[in-house]
Amino acid sequence: MEDDLSFLLANLCKAYRNQLDIALSQHGLYVGQEMILRALWAEDGQSQARLAARLRIEPPTVSKMVRRLARIGLVTQRTATGDARARHVWLTERGRAIRPAVEAACQAVARQAFAGLTAAETAALVAAMQRVYRNLADQA
Repeated sequence: MEDDLSFLLANLCKAYRNQLDIALSQHGLYVGQEMILRALWAEDGQSQARLAARLRIEPPTVSKMVRRLARIGLVTQRTATGDARARHVWLTERGRAIRPAVEAACQAVARQAFAGLTAAETAALVAAMQRVYRNLADQA
């Protein structure tokens, strides 16, 4: 059963990521970049180090994603006052304006993924996934 569960979970993640990639590509984004944008929509002007820690992503990966987002005009990077090494990331007007479209794309994929489940089944699945995530994240 554990092998089957591992296989199912891996394939579920791959399928979800593929659908999200299709949805986000319509807005010029790659999977993962929406996480940076969501974090900035919640709190603009975060340092790259803080984004990496909050999102549990390696700093070089965050740096690469931020550079790509800057290249397409969704964010800007500025050096922190008093610390030339710290780079803070700020949304551009375009980065703020794309929010409804990105959120709609993510919600559409979630609706597709949870289609056919009742509200109670969805809530139970989300709670179980959160517990599994905490079990694994606490080990990191």
